[in-house]
Amino acid sequence: TYEQVEQWGPAIVAATQARTMPPWLVTDDGSCGEFAHSEWLADEELATLAEWVDDGMVEGGEATRTPVERDTLDGDVLAQQTPEFTPVAVGGEYAEFDEYRCFMVDPELTEAKYLTGYEMLPGTPEIVHHVIGHTVDLSAKTWNGHRTNAEQIEALSTDGRDGWPCFNGAGNQVSYTSDAIAWAPGLGALNFPDGLGVKINPGEVIVYQVHYNLANEGSEGLSDSTEIELELADSVDKELYVFYVDYLLGYGEELEGGQTSVEYTRSATLQDFGLPQGVKFDVWATTPHMHEYGRKLSARAVHPDSSETCMVDVPNWDFNWQHTYFYEEPVRLAHDDAWEITCTFDTTSRPEGVKAGWGTGNEMCLTVVYGTPAL
Repeated sequence: TYEQVEQWGPAIVAATQARTMPPWLVTDDGSCGEFAHSEWLADEELATLAEWVDDGMVEGGEATRTPVERDTLDGDVLAQQTPEFTPVAVGGEYAEFDEYRCFMVDPELTEAKYLTGYEMLPGTPEIVHHVIGHTVDLSAKTWNGHRTNAEQIEALSTDGRDGWPCFNGAGNQVSYTSDAIAWAPGLGALNFPDGLGVKINPGEVIVYQVHYNLANEGSEGLSDSTEIELELADSVDKELYVFYVDYLLGYGEELEGGQTSVEYTRSATLQDFGLPQGVKFDVWATTPHMHEYGRKLSARAVHPDSSETCMVDVPNWDFNWQHTYFYEEPVRLAHDDAWEITCTFDTTSRPEGVKAGWGTGNEMCLTVVYGTPAL
């Protein structure tokens, strides 16, 4: 109502001009990619809000108010659920307040389907840091080839609790065919662009890696069961591939402590991440990710001639509002293009330094990339 907005007028101007609201973290003024479904406010819109407040917040005429509807999945939905689980912090310097736990859910597919969208609804969102869904063939060999995935999962499930520990993917040495799902706080229903989907083969199960964070006061002893909704299609025009450009994790690296700005940059070619030589790749979307010390993130494609294509720029990181950002048109890259990320962190609250690692109190610098081979 007008009365509600009037008392918040100056705060609305401050929040929108600082671009903390709406929570659209990427720069979207045309200087670094053009994104679909943008919530970026144009300079003219910001000026209109400021002028309205400066002019005394005059009430307008009567109008019909249309509530904004929550994004939903477009098609038929398969509902799944993780068990009610009470996490326990693993401890140590890499997961002081955290537990990573994997749970297997069988979609019971008798023929191939394509994941075209999904939504995660944590029952206790204050302890769920992220959920990643891996498609797993239980009869396939593990990464080291010593067992089948089913045998390895059984070997990992030894503590009498639901699921099994899994700081690495779907669990230590468990092989998977795709990282189909990636959810973090702030991401609502995610619909892939029309005609795109991640393939799930008949007989494959989905292993959900849930990262529980127990750092906040009162979180110890809380349990969670996360509701999962999957949108599946019989066919798509193009098969979508998801991979993680994953830096500052598990390499024994550490950010200098007590600094207002610590910058970290890493780069690798798409071939390093598995794209065959000579193949081009259309990038449809990216998901930036850092933890609570993160302040800025930027990613660019660096071409062999040293020219660059800006892929995503996050000038004001907010852990609580993470999104997958789809481009208006896919960006075509080649196997020898490098994906370079720069992350900036504020470590003033940790004079002893911040280690790279899995815990919320550690740090990461990564982007999830969604793409299709260009035929």
